[in-house]
Amino acid sequence: MSKKASRTSTKRKGSKQRNGFGGASAAQVQATPAQGGSAACDSPPPAASRVRDGAFCVRSSLGVPFLVVSDRGLVSGLPTPSPEEWKELLALCSDLTKQWESRGAVVLSDFEGEFMGIEGELVSASFQRSLCLDPQGLRPLPAGSAVSRDMGLLVDFRCEAGVALAKRIMESDSLCEAIW
Repeated sequence: MSKKASRTSTKRKGSKQRNGFGGASAAQVQATPAQGGSAACDSPPPAASRVRDGAFCVRSSLGVPFLVVSDRGLVSGLPTPSPEEWKELLALCSDLTKQWESRGAVVLSDFEGEFMGIEGELVSASFQRSLCLDPQGLRPLPAGSAVSRDMGLLVDFRCEAGVALAKRIMESDSLCEAIW
């Protein structure tokens, strides 16, 4: 059975808690020669960049960093990226997605919107690499490895690039998407 044919689809009930999504850590995605890498949400590199400094990151209730992919205010308190920062954000998302694809990762996907199920509209999606399932056979992995601390993506569907990123992730034959 192929990965696509054996996908898991589960509707979350009740809680709006965000536990994060991810793949490679920001250190693996955005390495700097001087430090050998730094997490985009944890420590700033020597070069001045609000993207690498974590200005566009939020943390989940479990402390997992999520890169907010929005060209406008999706999360209150976060700045709106300049055109140059927006390009840098999209490049970071592309690098992270490539790493997930190269690993054949299982990616948790969660979609939020307004009036879902009664002709509403999707507003955002979040993606995070899962360490709960074996990507080869989709078997559960031991509980000790279940929580991913890798950076995830919180994607705004009000911008075209956010929709394109979600489409790329969801249509990838190299990823197994578990929809929550």
